[in-house]
Order: sequence, then C-alpha cells, then structure tokens
Amino acid sequence: MVDCHKCLIFATMTNFDNANLKSLRIDIDAALREVASKHGIKLSIGNISFSADRFTTRLTGLSEATVIKKTTVTTHIFEANGFKLGDTFKHKTKTLKIVGYNSKRPKNCVELEDQNGRKFSGSIDMIKRILGPGKIRDNKIENILNMATQG
Repeated sequence: MVDCHKCLIFATMTNFDNANLKSLRIDIDAALREVASKHGIKLSIGNISFSADRFTTRLTGLSEATVIKKTTVTTHIFEANGFKLGDTFKHKTKTLKIVGYNSKRPKNCVELEDQNGRKFSGSIDMIKRILGPGKIRDNKIENILNMATQG
C-alpha cells in the first residue's frame, strides 16, 4: 500500500530551492524529534547543500549521556563566571540571551542569540565587561551578580 502523503510530496517537489528546503527541514526536524525521543537520543541535521535535483545533509546523533555531559560542563563554566544558560542582558540596542557554549572556539566560546533569533558569539570576558558596573542589565543577571559579590 502506498502512503498518499509521500506521493503528494514527490509530486509537488520537482526541484529544490531555498523555500521548499526550508519547509522540508521543518518536517525532517519534527520526524527526528519523534525518533530521538523514542530511542532516548538527540538527532539533528546540519547545513543543507542542494542543486535543482538533489540535496545533501549530515545527520548527527548524540547519546543522552553526551548531551548531559556537555550541559554539565557548560553549566559549571558559566556558573563559575557568574551567569548561566538562558540568562538575558541588554547590549546597545539588542537584548541577548546566552544559549550555549562552544568548546571548539576557546576565545569566543559563548553562544548568544538576539530577540530576532540571530546568532552571535562572544568571550566570557566580553560578557563580564558588558555586565560590569553601570551597564543596563536584566534583573536576573543583576541578582546573580549581587549574589556572586556577596558570597
């Protein structure tokens, strides 16, 4: 028996372009989340390269132990410096959120995201400088810095 949903996808995608690959990525990510939760792992795809009739991507799988280990390392590094994942702060006209840590980039290891979803990276020293005395901060960061200086 043939799945009609698949027939419709193949019938409507005669070539690949940015628009239909963006839609396809959303569907692939949803399917990978389902498979990942079923097996207790984390799955993700990388950048998609394409021509008119073909696309390629890389599938990466991580065990739950690896995800926990990376999160634990990130948490210790950030907490030792007075901030943590998910904290937000204002820098110039943007509100930035700390979303990750990239150990492969030792100088700019802090991954940031602005309110529009645009990604940035910076150093731990840059974050400390921005959050220094007299700068505009989120209340959450202010509380963390107060606790760090008192304790």
